[in-house]
Amino acid sequence: KSNHKYLLNDEKIHFYEIEEQLDLENDSKETLKIVQNLNPDILVIDSYAIESKWERYVYTNSNLKLVVIDDLANRKHYCDLLIDQSFLREKIDYIPLMEKDAQIFCFIEYAMLREEFSKARAISLKKRKKFKLKRILINFGGTDPNNVTLSLVKKLSEMPKAKYKFSILVGINYKEKKALNDAVMSLPNFEVVANPKSVSNLLLNTDLVIGAGGTSAWERCCLGIPSFLLKIADNQTFILEKFNEYELAFVPPVSNT
Repeated sequence: KSNHKYLLNDEKIHFYEIEEQLDLENDSKETLKIVQNLNPDILVIDSYAIESKWERYVYTNSNLKLVVIDDLANRKHYCDLLIDQSFLREKIDYIPLMEKDAQIFCFIEYAMLREEFSKARAISLKKRKKFKLKRILINFGGTDPNNVTLSLVKKLSEMPKAKYKFSILVGINYKEKKALNDAVMSLPNFEVVANPKSVSNLLLNTDLVIGAGGTSAWERCCLGIPSFLLKIADNQTFILEKFNEYELAFVPPVSNT
């Protein structure tokens, strides 16, 4: 969460916090109090914990339009618009789950990528025409709660000295930063990159990525960067299966390092 605070503060975006310990009923009530004071037209919901009961309460007690972002298609929703950017996700997956008429937008044309990636796409694709493996990026999200990053770095460090340069991208919430820095201190071909201002610039200078199957997988696809994808969360199962099936990335059968 502090990573989100850092990003929001950096962009000068005002935000409100709700206690984590609240149950869904009280969470919806607290959310409603905040939005009633702000009086917005639209509320965007992006949480696996929230479902139709929460949404229905906020909707029926306000004049808000509700937009839900989901990628699991495993629970009911009460909203005006739903977006799922998952590869090969279909509208029919959500129709039985909708408790009110809603617009449903699925598939990769609705992928939510920052403008920096679309701007860098042409340059990146041109570079890929002359592929030569030199620089490898390791990235398992901003927090990496299972610490796959450090485990992988230790495995790679046991390999014979290679000609490749490894960059390790971590977020401000990554708790094992000291251990990671200690691990790479004696490895001249490894570097740690924390909270870069532009991820697209980092990817432009990357030939291969070893990472997870979240939103960052779409960033790599946009820039045409080959990837090894490892499953680090259950909500990545669907997208990894599809990436592997359509050969958009290499997905090893074993998901732990």
